[in-house]
Amino acid sequence: WSSDVCSSDLYTINLKRSKERWQRFCESAEREAIKVIRIDAIDGGETVKGREKACRLSHVKAIQQAKDDGVEFAMICEDDAEFSEKFFERLKAVWFEFDMLYLNGTDGVKRKPVKVNNDLVQVSEIYGTFGYILNRRMFDVCIEWLSREEYPADKVYSMFIQFYKVYKLRKPLVFHRNSVSDITGIIQKSYKHLERA
Repeated sequence: WSSDVCSSDLYTINLKRSKERWQRFCESAEREAIKVIRIDAIDGGETVKGREKACRLSHVKAIQQAKDDGVEFAMICEDDAEFSEKFFERLKAVWFEFDMLYLNGTDGVKRKPVKVNNDLVQVSEIYGTFGYILNRRMFDVCIEWLSREEYPADKVYSMFIQFYKVYKLRKPLVFHRNSVSDITGIIQKSYKHLERA
């Protein structure tokens, strides 16, 4: 996949029991002509800690699949994401040389983003893993860190992304859908700023 084509293989993490979320995600992707590859999420059981670990290892599973497929770039999404209108048109307009590109996310507290241009900020701390793109040169790095550390996926990423070319779009291309979290079991009010306006 590259920014020069208007279709993409998208690796989407989804629990087998979350059929309604999967349907809603696919409808959003279909509107933007995005081809979806479903990654069967690992079920973390009853505890928040177990679910956080399962989420992190599900990202490993998605990235490993992208690596096995031999793709140049992999878009990784969770099933509570939804796409902006004119997704590929807008992505092409902001395409930039990167190791990792966040399509949305919560800025860090300790390490603030740095403006690159009118479209991008460089990030070294960011939270939320519901939509991002990886350059293939990052596959092994991400797999290694996510497999080794015991923190949630977004916290693990914030442990090492300062050493790479990692950016976030100033105008999001994906949004977090207002839904019950598979990890906490509640609707996260603190995610309001990540939702479609």
